[in-house]
Amino acid sequence: MNLKQLRFFVQIVHSDLNMSRAAQVLCTSQAAVSKQILLLEDELGVQLFLRKGKRFICVTSAGKDVLAISKRMIKEVENIRAATMDHKDQSVGKLIIAATTTQ
Repeated sequence: MNLKQLRFFVQIVHSDLNMSRAAQVLCTSQAAVSKQILLLEDELGVQLFLRKGKRFICVTSAGKDVLAISKRMIKEVENIRAATMDHKDQSVGKLIIAATTTQ
């Protein structure tokens, strides 16, 4: 399991279970999204979506649990990136200079 697979899973749910729309948002192909979801489900040993043919119908109860955790994990990764940006470039910042009216 990797973060990419979790992002793909979350994006499919946010795209109303439309894999084509999710692939477009993720700037990848529908086949790549499908493959990553199948790999994720295979590794977890559960189905994340109920399917009718090749279409996703709804998120399973296991999928709902994975979704909640995945959203938190993705948010924490964003928090890590934001926290490290403060330490990356020390030359960028805000300088405020104040003066009185008599000067």
